[in-house]
Amino acid sequence: DSWSAPMPPDSVSLPLPPHSPSLPTATSNPLLVNSAGDSITLGTGNSIKGLTIGNTAGAGIKGSSFGTLTVSTVTINGSGQIVDLNSGTLAVTFDSLASSGTTGGRRGIDIQNVTGTFTTGATAISGPANDAIRLLNSSGTTFTFNGLTLSTSGQRGLLASSAGTLNVTGAPNTASTTNNVAIEITNTTIGASGVTWQNVSANGGDKGIVLNNTGAGSFTVSGTGTTAGSGGTIQNINKRGVEVTNAQNVTLKNMNLINATLVQDVAPNTPTC
Repeated sequence: DSWSAPMPPDSVSLPLPPHSPSLPTATSNPLLVNSAGDSITLGTGNSIKGLTIGNTAGAGIKGSSFGTLTVSTVTINGSGQIVDLNSGTLAVTFDSLASSGTTGGRRGIDIQNVTGTFTTGATAISGPANDAIRLLNSSGTTFTFNGLTLSTSGQRGLLASSAGTLNVTGAPNTASTTNNVAIEITNTTIGASGVTWQNVSANGGDKGIVLNNTGAGSFTVSGTGTTAGSGGTIQNINKRGVEVTNAQNVTLKNMNLINATLVQDVAPNTPTC
């Protein structure tokens, strides 16, 4: 005869003895920092929930050929790159994102060759060593940013190229750059929620705003009320302050456009703005 011991259950709940103090209730997410590299390096089939990533020397979350990534109830803030993601499927929702600067040529947010969804709450990026946000070659992805504040010097604010569908909603949505393009959206569909900015400013560089093949979604710079200049100032541009090609529903209000070297003719069948 043979006999096998019964297998224990997967989990066991043990009651507290009588009169024991209650266990403490978590009041905040645990904090993860790394002064020597990336905070989280992805494997394959990843799920991240319920934490805050603070200062990091590299990226808050980094992964290449990572299979899937699911994120919820996560905040990233402090110094360092927010995310660096290449090749995978996303089901990502961040509570909020912020970076006060990057090093080593890193972008604030760098995402390419992905599918799925990437959604953020309030996002603020200042002083990156490269583009504040770069979204590339992700035709099966919907990106939604709810409240963007971008500030760069010598670097692009937002680049979305062949990046699926892009929505920028909420408030305040501002972008300010020197010696580079503030907003560049090419071969990317502006989504049903639109891409809406309160203020876009660029001082120097070849162009201030570039829209090329963005579909029927709306691109708006609103400013505040009817206050001149509240929509931003694009100035001292080497080529075109605003370049619009095969884009629809473009509205620019309360903006100052000055000192651009060239004036762009409006192509036939191109909506004016």
